[in-house]
Amino acid sequence: MSFNPDQFVGLSVAEFEVYLERVDQTNLATEWASRVDWREPRRFAGATFDDPTSIQSWRLFPKDIGQDLPENHPPILIPNVDLIRYIGGGQFGWVYAGKVRSTGLVVAVKVLRNDPGCDTPRMAANEAINGAKLNHRNIMRVFDLRPVGDYWIILMELVKGDRLSDASLGAVSLKPLLSALSDAVRCMGASKIIHRDLKPDNIVLRQTDGSPVIVDLGISVDLEVFDPASAVIAGTPLFMPPEAIDGVIDIGFDPYSLGVTATMVVTGVAPRLPGSIHDLFGHKRSGRFRQEIVSILGGVDRSIAEWITALVDNHGAQRLAALHAGIS
Repeated sequence: MSFNPDQFVGLSVAEFEVYLERVDQTNLATEWASRVDWREPRRFAGATFDDPTSIQSWRLFPKDIGQDLPENHPPILIPNVDLIRYIGGGQFGWVYAGKVRSTGLVVAVKVLRNDPGCDTPRMAANEAINGAKLNHRNIMRVFDLRPVGDYWIILMELVKGDRLSDASLGAVSLKPLLSALSDAVRCMGASKIIHRDLKPDNIVLRQTDGSPVIVDLGISVDLEVFDPASAVIAGTPLFMPPEAIDGVIDIGFDPYSLGVTATMVVTGVAPRLPGSIHDLFGHKRSGRFRQEIVSILGGVDRSIAEWITALVDNHGAQRLAALHAGIS
């Protein structure tokens, strides 16, 4: 199936997914790249430049970066981006620190394999499109997504720092930290984006000022295009609200996850996990999980404890009220 790359401008994730399901994904990126005319002015990496052909592309070869790279590291051309260093790789691809030549913007560059045997293209599109809808200092910003050769490229904010799960919070003021996260969750809700996997592992503290940044929107949902009939259960059970086990996804989802996350941040203790997922959600539905959080918060500042307790309420309206009220 042939197509014009510009036909996807402004489309929703759901519409993009429908297309991906109907094509041979092995050839998708190659076909797209072959049809892009780089002689035309195009927006890339947050900047518009008049003559892309005059901008030297940066070849992704080990000798260019001066770092030890995997043997299967791909030779790829990315217009307008200089790669500074190799950060790491995983099952689906590689991550680099890069610099957009026309703007000087330092970014994280994800190079993802277009593997028909996995959901990488779909998750890449999902993370990029949903992330691009959000403009908040405490949410990782996404600048661009496009195929280059047999790979997908995502340019996003490069956040340097420790994950909240690994960070030492001895000198961190908790109320500003939690207030910043609360404001970010409000921003996502206002844009109808549900993260679905908000937890300490997916929050990074900036090295520069210790401010939190929510990352990893790979399984996020845009409620404006979401079909409840197609809902699948995804996320980390400890942080999911009780209704999630039934496939319910709404703007009360992330506030609950924030409440569990905040409990672990202020106490350093995680609620105990029952023997099975079924038991865990039984505890959540019965209110016993919430009562355990109340007991864990026994020695915590009262205003923070009351705020967290409201966030893990079984009723979404109570969670949203607490989220919008903030910490007193």
